[in-house]
Amino acid sequence: MLIISNYQANVYLGPEEVLKGETAESLLRVKTSLEVLQLFRSTYEDHRANLRKYQKNGTMVKPWDFSTLLVFSRLDQFIKRVQNIKDILSTSLDLMKLEKLEIGGIRGRALSLQIQLLYQEFLESYKFFTDKPYDCLDITNMEFEGDVRDFKLMVDDTDRRLGAIFCQAFDDASGLEHTFKVLEMFVSLIERPLIAVDAMGRYPIILKMFDKELDTCKLIFNKQNKATKELGSAPVHKNMPVVAGGLRWAYELQQRIQVPFSKLRHLFTLCLESAEGAMVIQKYEEMMQLLDRYSAGLYTTWTEVVGESSQYNLSLPLISRDSDTQLISVNFNPQVFILISHA
Repeated sequence: MLIISNYQANVYLGPEEVLKGETAESLLRVKTSLEVLQLFRSTYEDHRANLRKYQKNGTMVKPWDFSTLLVFSRLDQFIKRVQNIKDILSTSLDLMKLEKLEIGGIRGRALSLQIQLLYQEFLESYKFFTDKPYDCLDITNMEFEGDVRDFKLMVDDTDRRLGAIFCQAFDDASGLEHTFKVLEMFVSLIERPLIAVDAMGRYPIILKMFDKELDTCKLIFNKQNKATKELGSAPVHKNMPVVAGGLRWAYELQQRIQVPFSKLRHLFTLCLESAEGAMVIQKYEEMMQLLDRYSAGLYTTWTEVVGESSQYNLSLPLISRDSDTQLISVNFNPQVFILISHA
């Protein structure tokens, strides 16, 4: 049974194509094979641990006291080999993304050139590795193990250099929006262990930048709220009515903090789980509540007077005649204009 399972996995993967074919398709086949092989292995362990379930009429079932290594030695070696191939293919998919990675900022061009050089070096190393004539699924072939070690050393060096490039691009970012663009460019790469070490050192900086953005938005809100209370209305976009403009202003301020917060929560969940992250979340939620209450209050105040205003102003004629010049003009009463804009 074990020989058959190894043989079937070998046929399904195709040793001639598994590293030379289309990477994504090969990786999918490798993952499927691993799932089946590991399920077979775990099924044996489950049955061995629950032999009592199979006893009948009080008859004791003899435990399987033979060594697992005697049975699964070759299967375990084969699973390890397939796991190595999976790691190689996953790494290849990650580093292939370097081809389209372009960085902006002050040193963007120089950093992008470094990335392209790393990409070309990786392509050459990967081609040299995959062009080897031996059967990569043959567990007796020790040459493959040596090549895998050399390949992983090269990848580790590439990851370290990519980590340094990420840090330079991050430090050159001009603001929070630019910072998140850098993070999104490296999003699939910063999950790699060696790059993640450098990325984690930037988490506190991102939190501080977002915290500063929240403070800035709070100052803007306080200024707008003060103007509303003292003047009866606050500045809004040009050609927008007071209420619609106020609602639009609140929505835009919400978007200013909501968009980066959603990215922060999606990209760096762990940094929000710290004590500093909890404080930032609390401050964010308080700011969102203030803006919600501001919008609700603005709308409620408008609805309290809109009925009476609309009944009077909409009853006025749309065309009026000047009593002195006898000229006809269109009646664009400001109140009518506001009501039409809100309709």
